[in-house]
This record gives sequence, C-alpha cells and structure tokens, in this order.
Amino acid sequence: MDVCFNLVNGTFKPYRKDNDKPSYINIQSNHPPHIKKQLPDMISKRLSTLSSSKEIFDNEIPIYTDALRHAGYNQQLQYKAEPSNPSVPRRRRKIIWFNPPYNTKVATNVAHKFLLLVDKHFPAGSSLNKYFNRNTIKVSYSCMPNMAKIISGHNKKVLNKQNTVKEKACNCRGGEAVCPLDGKCLTDSLVYKATVKTTGNEEKHYLGLTSTTFKSRFTNHKSSFNHKEQAHSTSLSTYIWKLKEQNRPFTITWSIRALAPTYKRETRSCQLCMMEKTLIIIENDENSLNKRTEILNKCRHRDKELLMNW
Repeated sequence: MDVCFNLVNGTFKPYRKDNDKPSYINIQSNHPPHIKKQLPDMISKRLSTLSSSKEIFDNEIPIYTDALRHAGYNQQLQYKAEPSNPSVPRRRRKIIWFNPPYNTKVATNVAHKFLLLVDKHFPAGSSLNKYFNRNTIKVSYSCMPNMAKIISGHNKKVLNKQNTVKEKACNCRGGEAVCPLDGKCLTDSLVYKATVKTTGNEEKHYLGLTSTTFKSRFTNHKSSFNHKEQAHSTSLSTYIWKLKEQNRPFTITWSIRALAPTYKRETRSCQLCMMEKTLIIIENDENSLNKRTEILNKCRHRDKELLMNW
C-alpha cells in the first residue's frame, strides 16, 4: 500500500516510510528515450491519484522532486486532477506486441525495420493482411536487467550450486569397513566411477550418475551382476558378465567423481547430466567402458518435474 487514509476528515495522501527515499532511473541510463521522457509525467499522475487535493499534493512532492532532480531531470511535478467525465471504454483490439531489447549503442532503428517487413510480407489485399498489419502488430522496446541484477543472480546461482550438494555419511551395518563408497554411500546427486581390475593388471573404468543415493544405485548394479536377464542393463554389467563367462577373477572399487544438482524447473537445465557427459568426453580412452554415444542421451531427470507428474 502506498496511500495513507485519514478517516477523520476523509482525505488521503501518498504513503512513504520515513527512511525510504525514492530513486528513479538516471537521465543518462540505457533506457528507451520515450520511457525517460514520460517519467516525470508518470510520477505526477501517480502522486495526483494518491492525493485527495492539490494542497496535499504540493506538501508531498518536495522529496520526489529532489529525487527526480538527482536523477538528472529538470521538469516540474504538476498536479493533474482526474476528469469528471471519464472517457467511455472502447473495445480493445487484439494486438501482437514485438518487444526487442533496447540499447543506446545500436544505431539501427529496429522497430522501423520490423514494421517495414510487416508491410512487405503482408501487403494490402493479401489473405493475411487482415490479421497482420500495423493496426494489429505494435512495437515497443523492452528494458534489459541492469548489471547489479545480473551479477547478483550469477552469484546466487553459483553459491546455491555449491551449497545444495554435499557428501553424506553411511548407514551400512558393518560401518565404513564394508561400505562400497568409503563411508559416503548416502551421498546423492553424484557422478561415480567404478574401476574394474582383473588378472594381468588389466583395468577398466565406468562412469555413471544417480540423482538418488549411491546406495540405492549400487543395489541396482549388484542386481545386474547377479541376474543373467539384466546382463545388458549397463555397459558395466555387460563387461562383468563377460569376465564371469571367462572365469576371470575381478575386483570393483567405487569412488565419487563429481557432485552436481539435478534438473530444476527454474533453470531448465540438469547440471548432473552435463557433468557426466563432460567427464565421459574427458576420460574416454581405451580403458573406458562408456560409449561416446552416451553424451547424446536425453536427461532422465526432467520428466519427473513435468506438470503431468505432479
């Protein structure tokens, strides 16, 4: 609420906290010219609407006038009374708006060029001119976020990324001695690495990911190692069954390769899948069990965030 009502005498005036000083965009800022030109009139109209009389308006405008002058404007704020006979509302036309971002460094008149394209491709007499013409298509420049907002958003994204994913402890019955991940099997949202060593110092490695805890993913791996019908569920299980058929002993060690957050609706990206693909590309050699085609796989965490699954 930005209005203060006096119930005793029936008046009202603009409300502002005592320590709140208004600030406006600077006259030299990178905003469309029509916005900077209309700013004093918009402030006058707003303060006039919030003031029940011209006397109250004159008493309240000094602090707003100072803020306006501090921003580089020389116009005076004037009281604008509302008309006694408001205009009759007319039916609004269905309008398509094109809002290109504005920048003072761009010399091309983008709005004019766009309207010329509308005239060229939808000329009078064409079947689509009824729907696409200068009366149904309008252009208005949009403002881009300032540098402070961009930097703040970037810092927040980086800090949240660092704080949301952490290594967790273990709840194995035998403790860390029997834990497959050195006492960190409850860690989630991670890219893990399985290293398979066989006789003759032959070594293969496999990269995988899981958005759940590693312990639940490890259970699925053990199932594919023990049941023949699941032998080809992963390239790791395929290799393990190949070693079993050759009666070659082997050992598997597990380790955390990276931590990353999964898909979020706010960012529309999955850092966990991107991290796995990046590591597969970096560590792809003759000892890798991963296939390069895995980097083309679709994110498997996005579907659970769809509205149909909520």
